[in-house]
Amino acid sequence: MVRKVINLLILVVAIVLVYFYWHKFLSLADTTLKYLKNIILKYVLLAFFVYLTVIVVIAARWKTILGYLDYRFKTASLVPIIFGTVPINNLTPANRMGGEPLRILWIKEKFGVSYTPAIMSVLFERISEAIPGVILIGFTLYFMISFFQPDYNLIRIIKYILIIILVLSLAFYIFRTKLTSLRVGFGAYSTKLRPALVPALLYSIFIWVLDATRLKLIAMSFGVPISFKLIIIVTILFIVLGAIPLTPGGLGIVEGGVIPVLNAFGIPLGVAIGIVVVERFISYFLGSIIGLFFLLHFGGLKIWKNKG
Repeated sequence: MVRKVINLLILVVAIVLVYFYWHKFLSLADTTLKYLKNIILKYVLLAFFVYLTVIVVIAARWKTILGYLDYRFKTASLVPIIFGTVPINNLTPANRMGGEPLRILWIKEKFGVSYTPAIMSVLFERISEAIPGVILIGFTLYFMISFFQPDYNLIRIIKYILIIILVLSLAFYIFRTKLTSLRVGFGAYSTKLRPALVPALLYSIFIWVLDATRLKLIAMSFGVPISFKLIIIVTILFIVLGAIPLTPGGLGIVEGGVIPVLNAFGIPLGVAIGIVVVERFISYFLGSIIGLFFLLHFGGLKIWKNKG
């Protein structure tokens, strides 16, 4: 009920803004279209290729984790499941809210993996992603403070110390609470998966690098230089804002958060909008279309309906 009220308020605010500023929106849309017409297509295609690579790497990571649980698969066997969950993720509020349960159901129905190891493997993936994610969040907070307070002073130093404490606390929470709960809840599975942490972590770091590379390529398609720190900030924002459970796939929320940040760091507003539009076109539109093919062709939709 609360979510519906919030969504309604967002819609009302959007309508009011369009009503009072429609002429500015039209002008901005025209500017953005001009930038989009002049993009360098080869970089967009490379960004799409990187997106496809991420899907394969995620499947390879899952295969590796399942291997430590005594389930042997080829990466190619898991790619349809990973891709098939993309449209579900994009149609449900919060990242992976719908996709992760489908993965667990799908691999059980198709390959006979029991619920407990299937759930364990997915949770372990999330942990391996969270570790570098916490570090990147720390960098993001550092860069944001550096941007808004460029002069060194005592207050800034204190804030940096607080950021370090926050990041270390989050890391400690992940290792202490999450890993302990997994060890207690799944017993022998934690022993089997302990050696999988390093390879899973390396896969997760590689995925973060690929995500940042995709953003860099999209910016290059507009002929805009984008700094390393801005890439990290925007990459984190895409993940964090997309996880807010208000709209399907974070539509509107992600764009509303990322575009102002890009603009604040010196990217022209029309280009900032174009960058987000192209990124969402790849990850949301094209990803959903390809994922829908896998969802239909490999029986994922039938599994989802039967168990939903």
